[in-house]
Amino acid sequence: MQSISLRNQHPLTLGLAVILLTISSFAVAAEPITVIIGEPQVIPVSPHNGYHCEWSPDSTRIAFASWGDGGASAWTVPVAGGEATQLPLGLSGDMYLSWSPDCSQIAFDAYDPGASGPSKLWIYTFGEDAPIRIRSSQSIAPTWSPDGERIAFQTHIGSSMAIFSVRTDGTGLRRYTFGNSENFHPDWSPDSESIAFTSDRNGNADIWIQPIAGGDAIQVTDDPALDDRCCWSPDGQWLAFVSLRSGNRDVWLKPVAGGEAVQVTNAPSNESMPTWSPDGKYLLYGDNANSNAFYVVSIDFVTPTADTSVGQVKSMFRR
Repeated sequence: MQSISLRNQHPLTLGLAVILLTISSFAVAAEPITVIIGEPQVIPVSPHNGYHCEWSPDSTRIAFASWGDGGASAWTVPVAGGEATQLPLGLSGDMYLSWSPDCSQIAFDAYDPGASGPSKLWIYTFGEDAPIRIRSSQSIAPTWSPDGERIAFQTHIGSSMAIFSVRTDGTGLRRYTFGNSENFHPDWSPDSESIAFTSDRNGNADIWIQPIAGGDAIQVTDDPALDDRCCWSPDGQWLAFVSLRSGNRDVWLKPVAGGEAVQVTNAPSNESMPTWSPDGKYLLYGDNANSNAFYVVSIDFVTPTADTSVGQVKSMFRR
C-alpha cells in the first residue's frame, strides 16, 4: 500500500485495518478489480472549523472553508502538515472552493460585501489583495474544469435548481440540466467532457452524468438512500460520493462504467465532501465528529491475487 506522512488515525475508526472488496462487474477492466482501503489519517486544521475541502492539483495543499464568529473564511494548509494560511477574500457565504488547474487561482461562491445572499461567483488569484466577481447572479458550488476553460455551478431557475457553466471571465453562459428537478453539486470529468452531479429527477437523490455536448444524462447510482457530493477519480473510472445507504453519511465509491458500490468509511459520525488526490491514490474528506481536521485514506486498485478470492468481499474490522 502507498503511504503518506500525516498524523494519527481517525478517532472514530481506530483499529480499521484494510478493506478488500472485489468488483467483479467493473466493465472497463479486463479482470475484476480489488479495492484496498487504508487506515484513515489526520490532517489537522485546528483551531479552524473546516469544511468544503479540496486537494490542490499539484498535490501540495488543501483549500478549505472555515466557519467562525465572523462568518465563513477560506484557507489553505500544506498536505504534509503545517500552519494554515488565510486567503484575503474579505467575503462570507457558502464558500465552496475549487482550484484552477495551474493552482494560481481559486473559484468560490460568496455574498457581495455587506450582503447576506445570494452567493455569487468569484475568483481569487494568489498574490493579489482581493478577489474579483465574475458573475453577479446566484452561483453556488463552483467547480473548475480540468482544461481550465470553464467553471460549472448550480443556480435556482424558478422553483428548480439547474447546472450551468461560464468561461473564467464570466461570459459564455451554458445550461446543462432542464426540467423541474433539483440538480446540484456538479463535478467535471477529467477530460472536461462531462459533468457529474446529484439529481432528484427520478424521485430520489442519485448521482448522474451529463455530457456537455448534449444528449441524455446517465444515471450512475440508484440506491433508495440519498447519494450526493460526487467527485471523479483522476483516471475518470470512479466516482467518490457521500451516501446515507449505511444509515449515516459515509463515503462510497462507484465505478463509472457500472458495478457495485464500495463503502470507504464506516464511522458512526457523518463524513462529507470526498476529494481525490491528483494521483488518484488517496481520498480526502471531512467528518462532523471533528471539524478541526480532515481525514485521508489510501485507495489502491489491484487485480486479484491467489489469496484474494474473486467475487468475495473481505472486511477486516476490529470490532
